[in-house]
Amino acid sequence: MGRGDADAGPMMQMLLHEGAIRDIRDIVEQLSEDSAKAVEQFYHQLDAAAEFVVRHPEVGHPSGRFRRWNFKKFPYHLLYEVFSGSGELWIMVVRHDRRRPSYGMKRRPPDPWLL
Repeated sequence: MGRGDADAGPMMQMLLHEGAIRDIRDIVEQLSEDSAKAVEQFYHQLDAAAEFVVRHPEVGHPSGRFRRWNFKKFPYHLLYEVFSGSGELWIMVVRHDRRRPSYGMKRRPPDPWLL
C-alpha cells in the first residue's frame, strides 16, 4: 500500500458504460492500424487511469456533470461519474483530447431496475 492510499478510503466499484466500451473498441481499432505496440500502450494507460480514479475519485476536474482524467502519455481522457451512495464510479466516455467536447456528454448510467 502506497503512502497516499491510506487516506483514500474504501475503493469504489468501477463500471464501464456501454458507450465507453464502444469508445475503447473504436480507439483500439484505429490504433491497431498503426501498431500493436500502440494498442498495448493504450491499454496500459487506460488501466492506469481507471485504477487511479477508482482509488481517488475526487481528482478529476469537473467537466459538465462528469469528472475528467487525462491519460499520461496518450492524447485521450476518461469522463466518469461518481455515485457515492452506491459506491460506484461509472466510466462514461473515453475520447481523444481533440474530439468534439459534447461527444458522450448525454450518456447516463443504466437504470438499476432494468439490469
